[in-house]
Amino acid sequence: MTTTTPSPKHLGTLRTMALATAVLTVGQAALGLLLLFTEVDMYDVHGWIGYATFGCAVAAAVFAFLWKKESGNTGLFMHAVGLAVMALLQIGLAEMGAKWVHVVLGLLILGAALALASLAQRKPGAPLADRAL
Repeated sequence: MTTTTPSPKHLGTLRTMALATAVLTVGQAALGLLLLFTEVDMYDVHGWIGYATFGCAVAAAVFAFLWKKESGNTGLFMHAVGLAVMALLQIGLAEMGAKWVHVVLGLLILGAALALASLAQRKPGAPLADRAL
């Protein structure tokens, strides 16, 4: 009887997307502070980075789902989905012009994105096939 080892590519891609989301979110926070406290007019750049952040967060959620199927790590998956939902809400708040709610949610997203990148790197769970019964 042969056994197959789960593909680590799902975990690798999850880690890459989580890290990309975190890096983009840090950039968003820095740019957001510039927009709040200076006369810089880079709202379009802030918006496009926001869309890229949302895309990376969705990709991280998809690969977290695939990794959950291999490892059983539901917490990491739910964290990734929550981050993607928050990123979608953030886009909606920006379109509505809800400035201060947008700022507060942006700070929460910053913390969540950094936590997701850390969780994906440090505690992703082991593939179920590799666990001792």
